[in-house]
Amino acid sequence: MYGSTSSSAPLSGKTRRLVADSMAVMGEADEMGTSILGQLRDQRESIVKTQDRVGDMQQLTGQTRKTLVAMDRKACMELACLYATIVVLVVLIGVVACREITNHGHLF
Repeated sequence: MYGSTSSSAPLSGKTRRLVADSMAVMGEADEMGTSILGQLRDQRESIVKTQDRVGDMQQLTGQTRKTLVAMDRKACMELACLYATIVVLVVLIGVVACREITNHGHLF
């Protein structure tokens, strides 16, 4: 019977088995703990690498954004120049047409 002290020999055998079982469980727990710590270390390294990559991507995204803004400004300036050229040409065509009409077919 567990816990009785009537005979010391069976208790000693039970105690030895309990100690051996406890040591086995402790060894398994230690192995599991070591394995888990290794996995956590690997996950931490993975997270740190991912953070570095995210930082790099943020820098690249910032540079790309600046480049796109510069390209957009240049495109807007080119469009404004195109519209200005069109306006100047339309005005010149109007002036030439008006001169022809007022000078009876002669420009000068």
